[in-house]
Amino acid sequence: MATAGAIRLLDMEEDIFGYSCTETIGKEDLEHIFRHQELGVGVIHTYIRFLYDNFMRGNDQLSNRFRFVSSSLVNKALICREPDSCREYLVKRFMASSTNNLYLWPYNSGCHWLLLAIDPLKEVVYFLNSIDGEWTNYPDMKQLVDTSIKVFRSQRQARVPRTKSSNITWIKVVLYSATVSIADTL
Repeated sequence: MATAGAIRLLDMEEDIFGYSCTETIGKEDLEHIFRHQELGVGVIHTYIRFLYDNFMRGNDQLSNRFRFVSSSLVNKALICREPDSCREYLVKRFMASSTNNLYLWPYNSGCHWLLLAIDPLKEVVYFLNSIDGEWTNYPDMKQLVDTSIKVFRSQRQARVPRTKSSNITWIKVVLYSATVSIADTL
């Protein structure tokens, strides 16, 4: 990690998102963490780098099962402005692996982070949202994922039953939040 004034530069190697880049974390990003405000892409990517370094690097079982999708290359603004480049990145990311991977994609809906866990071989998308909401509330995101999986299917020349050909399975993962006070733990 390099320092440049009030910012930190963090190198992100190719294995993390499928391309190498440098992520910038500023003082404001840290303030958002401490104040429990909305986190920026830089903070999310830094956390992904932490997960990669501490759990996946050197662990073939995890690194061969899980991959990450860059929120810088596929986000709400780019899906609307440049859907083709977003789709190409996702398909390229899916095609880069010969094993059954689960792709974790933090997606910012504009004011809230969601998490998608995409299994392109099984054509299943797990939708995790800490506030009540359905994937149908994010039609551009859903269309991009569905189209990317269909293109991936086509490029690997997979045959699927006619009844499955247009149906990608979306599963809403129910998240429970438990409020525990110190008195409850004593």
